[in-house]
Amino acid sequence: AAGWDHSLVVADGSLYSFGRGHEGQLGDGNFENQNLPKKVAAMESKRIEAIAAGSRHSLVLADGELFSFGEGEYGQLGHGDEEMQTAPNKVAFFSGKCIELMSAGMFHSVVLANGELFTFGRGKEGQLGHRDPEKQNLPKKVESFVKTRIEMVAAGELHTLVLADGELWSFGESFNGQLGHGDQ
Repeated sequence: AAGWDHSLVVADGSLYSFGRGHEGQLGDGNFENQNLPKKVAAMESKRIEAIAAGSRHSLVLADGELFSFGEGEYGQLGHGDEEMQTAPNKVAFFSGKCIELMSAGMFHSVVLANGELFTFGRGKEGQLGHRDPEKQNLPKKVESFVKTRIEMVAAGELHTLVLADGELWSFGESFNGQLGHGDQ
């Protein structure tokens, strides 16, 4: 997974991170850059199922649980606060839920769990899909996608794409036409 200026890789069942670490997005317990891939010790005993790298935060699905770490200024880690996390921390909201898809944007996160779409983090540009500019420090269900079959999610810098029931939906900032609606 490639973030803005950090990377996550799963190799031989282990999670490795490298690149910028100033906001804790490498998950190694500190704020230092890492020029070579380094094993994330906190995830060693876990079965890594999926990874996502945002601008300055990271998401890891391991043993059926969602973990997040890095910059939390807008609530994009989903822990109910705006604190940085330098090591993987379980997102309690999703405990017991089946996580199917996830994506990390610049300052927001998108997770499909139990067939329902949840977003959290910065919402100023509408990228959370809640029809308001409020940030969400905890995952919040996107009501527009209730009773739809979601096939794909992608969080961009300030926008989100969702493939639901065979149709592509987009929401958030469109200053360069990235929503595909024919306007800016």
